[in-house]
Amino acid sequence: MICGGMARSHNLKAAGLAVAHGLGRTGGTDGHLLYELGGVVTCAEADTVEEFLDAIRAKKTAVIGRERPLFEKAVMGTAVLPHHLPPYTVPPILQARWEQDLPPGSGSLLRAG
Repeated sequence: MICGGMARSHNLKAAGLAVAHGLGRTGGTDGHLLYELGGVVTCAEADTVEEFLDAIRAKKTAVIGRERPLFEKAVMGTAVLPHHLPPYTVPPILQARWEQDLPPGSGSLLRAG
């Protein structure tokens, strides 16, 4: 059981709970940015979604990946946080700096209103 965005101790606790309740193993990246996707994957021999879900229920899956280091999570949080803040909470100088780094025509990182 691996969630790429969680600490190892949390993943171990989740794995223990899954075993205690007879659940199959799954894992995921918990990515918020494109480059994070695929860092943790659930693998099974399956050709369809239904076969994949059957493999999870039958506990015939493998989870491949790792938790992201704390530093990597902090960097991601710094990159994503401005998108979730109301515009008035971000100093104008920082907002201007983030918008300078955006491709032309992509708009503001900050939500309106």
